[in-house]
Amino acid sequence: MSDLFTGLQLKLAGFGGAPSAVIGRPEEIWPGDAARGRAMMRGIYRLAGQELQAPSLGPWKLRAPSPAFSDALHGFDWLGDFALLAGEEPKRVARSWIYGWIAKFEGGDGIGWRPGLAGRRLIAWSAHAHLALDGADPELSRRFYKAVGQHARYLASGWKKAEDGRPRLCALAGLVWAALAFDRWQGELARNAEALAEAADRAVGPDGGIASRNPEELAEVHLILAAAAQALEVAGAQVPEKMRGALDRMAPTLRMLRFGDGGLARFHGGGSGPEGRLDRSLSMARAPRSAPARRAMGFHRMHAGRTAVIVDVAPPPGTGAAHASTLGVEMSCGPRRILVSAGPGAPFGADWAEACRATAAHSALTVARSSSSRVPSRSKGPGPAPFSEKPAQVSCEEAADVEGEWLLAAHDGYLQSHGLVHSRRLFLSVDGRDFRGEDSVESPDKRAQARLEKAARAQGRQGERGLGFAARFHLHPDLELREEAGCVDIIDAAGEVWRFAAQGGEIGVEEGVWFDADAPAPLATKQIVVTARTEGYWGRVTWALHRIDGPRTR
Repeated sequence: MSDLFTGLQLKLAGFGGAPSAVIGRPEEIWPGDAARGRAMMRGIYRLAGQELQAPSLGPWKLRAPSPAFSDALHGFDWLGDFALLAGEEPKRVARSWIYGWIAKFEGGDGIGWRPGLAGRRLIAWSAHAHLALDGADPELSRRFYKAVGQHARYLASGWKKAEDGRPRLCALAGLVWAALAFDRWQGELARNAEALAEAADRAVGPDGGIASRNPEELAEVHLILAAAAQALEVAGAQVPEKMRGALDRMAPTLRMLRFGDGGLARFHGGGSGPEGRLDRSLSMARAPRSAPARRAMGFHRMHAGRTAVIVDVAPPPGTGAAHASTLGVEMSCGPRRILVSAGPGAPFGADWAEACRATAAHSALTVARSSSSRVPSRSKGPGPAPFSEKPAQVSCEEAADVEGEWLLAAHDGYLQSHGLVHSRRLFLSVDGRDFRGEDSVESPDKRAQARLEKAARAQGRQGERGLGFAARFHLHPDLELREEAGCVDIIDAAGEVWRFAAQGGEIGVEEGVWFDADAPAPLATKQIVVTARTEGYWGRVTWALHRIDGPRTR
C-alpha cells in the first residue's frame, strides 16, 4: 500500500463519528506476560525475541532493532502484560503510553499505519479499553474514542489492501473486536464476522495450510480465528460456518507439524511458537481430536514409536521469508528434538535473516555449497527478495511394510545450476528406533551432464574430480556429541544416545547455529556433515541414526 493512499485513507478516516461507550470486553488474542510487563515498567523492552534497554526513554522514542520489534511495539501486544500487573502505577503508565501514541501518530506519521498492524492495535485497544479510560479525564477519553473511530474507518476501507494471510485477518479481526467492545459498531458485528470468515476461507486451503507454508504463521492464523469464534460465542453472536470450517481444516495440519515438545517444525521463517499457545488455540476452537495429517501444506510426517520426522516436500513459497529447505528434515524423539533447522534468523538482523534461508541452514543436501533455491546476485530493491530460481519439480511417494515406513522424494533445484537432480530416500522403523536415509544426485540427460562438467571444472581443485556435495544434519543445542571411529554419538539430556553412521562419504562435525525467539542472541550448536563428490554423472551417500539403550561409555 502506497504512503499516498494510506495518507488519503487516514485523512478520510479522521472524519466521522466515534464511539461513546464500552459495551463489552472481548478477550485478548495474545495472552499477557506479567514478567515482561514488569520489565517494561523498568525500561526493558522484550518484544519479538529481542531486548532493548532504554530506561530513560519512553516507547515512542525508541529506535527499534528490527521491523518485528517495531510491529510488536506499535501493535500494542504488550497491553496484555500491563493488564496482569497489580496496583495503579502500571495502569497509569499504560494509559500514558496509549495517549502518547495517539498524540504522536494519529495524523498518520510513522510506520504503524498498515492495515494488519492497525488491526492488531485495535484488537488490543478493544480488549483493554479500561486501561485507557479508567482514570482518564473527559478530554482524554474523547481523544481515545476518536482514535478508535479513526482506526475502525481506516480498516473498513483498507483491509482489502492488507497482505493475504495473517495481516488481512488481523485487519478484519480488529473490526470484529471493535464491534464487540464499543457501542458505535454493535450493529455491524455480523457483517464484520462474515468478512473475517470469508477471508479465512480463502487463506486456508483444503489441506488446512496457508500460502506462506510457515507453520508458526499457520498457528497464529488459527489463534486469531479461534479467539474470534470464542468471542462471538461469549457475546451470543453466530459463528460463521466458514470460520468453523477453516478452523477444522487447520487442526490436523497443525498437529502434523508439531513435535513431542509441543512446538512446531521450524520452516520458512517460523519458529517453534510460544510454549502452550497452540494447545490454548486448539482448546478455544474445540478442535476435533482427529489424527495428525500425513501430508499437508507441502510437508510430510513420518511417525513411529516416540520418533517423529517432518520433511519439506514442496518448492519454497513465493515470499521473501521462504527458505531453500526442499527435502530438509526435522526429527524429535519424545519431547527432545534431535535433527533441526537453524530456524528464523530475521529477529537478529538482516545478515542472519538471509543466512537462515540457505539450504546449508537446514538438515538437507547442498551441492557445491550452493542452495537448492536462489536469489540472483543481480537482484535489486529492498530485501528480503523471493526466490526466482527454485525447484520446478518435486516428487514424493510413500510406502509401508512390516518393517516400517518409507519416503522417496526428489527435486530438480540443482538441475539448472549444476546439472543434478537430488533424490532422498528415508526409512523409519516400526518401533521408531532406526531412521535411515540415502541421498543421491544424478544428471538425467546430456544437457544436464554438460552443466555438471562445467560446474565441476569451476569448483575443481588440483587433484580433485567430480563435484562436491554434502548431506547436513543440524543438531539441537541441548545435545552433546561424542566422535567415535566411523560414527558420531548424539547424547540428549536424559542420557539417551543416537548413533550416526554413514557410507559413501566422509563424516565431519561443523559449527551450527540455532535461532531461539527467547534468546538474546543466536545460540551455537553443531551439525554433522557427510561430504562426498560425484563420480561420472552420479553420487550417493547413505546414513543411519540408531537409538541405543543408555549412554555409551568408553
